[in-house]
Amino acid sequence: MSTENSNRITGLEICSYALLSMVILIGIVLSFVNEDYFVSVYVVEDGILEYLTAVLLFIIGAVSLRRIVLYRHLQKFMFLCTNGAIVLLMFFGAGEEISWGQRIFDIESTDYFLAYNRQGELNLHNMSLNGVNMNALIFGRALTIFLIIYYLILPSIYRRKQRFRGFADSLYVPIPKIHHGIGILVAGLAIRMIESGKSNELKELAIAMFLLLTVVCAQNLSRITEVKS
Repeated sequence: MSTENSNRITGLEICSYALLSMVILIGIVLSFVNEDYFVSVYVVEDGILEYLTAVLLFIIGAVSLRRIVLYRHLQKFMFLCTNGAIVLLMFFGAGEEISWGQRIFDIESTDYFLAYNRQGELNLHNMSLNGVNMNALIFGRALTIFLIIYYLILPSIYRRKQRFRGFADSLYVPIPKIHHGIGILVAGLAIRMIESGKSNELKELAIAMFLLLTVVCAQNLSRITEVKS
């Protein structure tokens, strides 16, 4: 498949972009015209956006798990490792997003989490250890660097450098399309228009949406799902 064809936009991507645009636009408008509703309802903890983010992350993990099951008999080590890592990361992310079902199942936090978690929840991303905010360090700075490299740099390198294409494909790493990078950049800039400081749920939803599109509609999808015996 040519690099031109591999970067074509699909119907799923069009629908996803439209849905995400609508969600972000509603958030921006609400943040200006009714900030109380925006904060207390639209982006509230355990609200619809948070659960939708968790669902998207779970779907990504399920897609990769399905690929493992389909091709397990071929025993391609790197294929199993890469997809296995995606499964673990996405299921972990989904669990963190809903604090591992703490409020769903009405689970009490232990003394350790009450002491070291900034919100007293059963999750790691809100932990504060030795004065270090884990959310800002790992899920903030580190995640931002990853997104810049993965969505804004790698797609172009993959398209232009044949040697890198071969390397990425040999690791079965899904590479974002060019318009995925443009889309996540535009979404990030749009969300920055929200001045209330309560835009994290929108950011996380946008990231989850683009990760799903990358795994399902990767630039190199035909290569990373074509496992030969």
